[in-house]
Amino acid sequence: ILLAFFVGLQQFAVLLRESRERTKAVVSMTHQHALELTRLPSEQDVLGYLSERHHKEMPAQKKEGVLTKLEMTPFSRFQNTELNNETELMISSEPEHSASLIISPLTQKVQASTGVTITGIPEKKLIFVKFHQVGGTTVADRLIQNAKDRNLEACCRAGCDVCAQHASLNCLGGCLGASEKRVVAIFREPVDKSLARFYFQASRNDYESGIAGFEEHIDEYVKRCSDKSRPAHRQCPNEYTQILGKGSHMNAIKELRALDVVGTTENFDDFMVVLAYRMNWPLKWVTYKRLKTVLDRPKVSDHTDAVISTLRRAVSDDSAVYDAAVEIATDKASKIPFINDLRASFQELQSKIDQTCQFKAHGRNLIGKDCYAMARSIM
Repeated sequence: ILLAFFVGLQQFAVLLRESRERTKAVVSMTHQHALELTRLPSEQDVLGYLSERHHKEMPAQKKEGVLTKLEMTPFSRFQNTELNNETELMISSEPEHSASLIISPLTQKVQASTGVTITGIPEKKLIFVKFHQVGGTTVADRLIQNAKDRNLEACCRAGCDVCAQHASLNCLGGCLGASEKRVVAIFREPVDKSLARFYFQASRNDYESGIAGFEEHIDEYVKRCSDKSRPAHRQCPNEYTQILGKGSHMNAIKELRALDVVGTTENFDDFMVVLAYRMNWPLKWVTYKRLKTVLDRPKVSDHTDAVISTLRRAVSDDSAVYDAAVEIATDKASKIPFINDLRASFQELQSKIDQTCQFKAHGRNLIGKDCYAMARSIM
């Protein structure tokens, strides 16, 4: 008995030593080595997972182009609001590791037709809470195209896989259970956001909007933008507070902390990197072309103190929400392993995207041009 005990003890010591050596190796290795050690499941692994689980749970599932529809359960954390009509959607997965993943064509095909990620974990649905003038169209267009490329349904109603438009909040009113989705959002400094909204709506001349450019000086806009009786595109509402907190900025901050991914317009690329990491996607899936850019738009500092101070008072509640968003976004990004390597890799990929203005509707998923010329008459 003693001999067996000592033999077992020696074996345990060997295992413990090997475990420590592996831990040291993992801690000391570079980001590239970490990616090499992150083994993607083989096609056989994925198909085996499907046969063991999905064929058992969904015997009638079609072989091609059909996504598993999760059972809908009540979920009403956010209120439904009356916003613009556009359309978008997306999905996600749970694993917490930083890997710029490469996926074989067959694995991509299996993933698209079954809702199983490259890690073998069923994907969750994605809701992008799209606020006005935060770069949301750029994000949404990428998410929608991503979904379409993978045979996912991008829309804004119960049963969709990705919701990424202004009306996406309707998807939160009882369409998805808390465990069945990821909710993500990006925020912009409210004064800059309000000015951007004014210059965009005044400068756009695309007939699709129904609210082509208007003649109103910036001073007049600021004085009256808190008037809720005005048309929506001429207001500067506390949108974060109204949508997330139902009128209470404290409630909005509470809801903000429950979001799966939080980002800021001022640190846009970080939002895309964190989004890819959280969803376990390759970085190339979130590279983007900027859309709805108003060229030569005046900066906040180009305006008079009277304009800025009036706006700050009007959007003070949203400013509190934005400050919390900055804190949360910074904290979440700092906790991602190899975040600086991911940032560098994303910048390299992003540098290859043509950002040249065509002044045309981008023609893929959403209404609007890539760029607009600044309307000078409103300054």
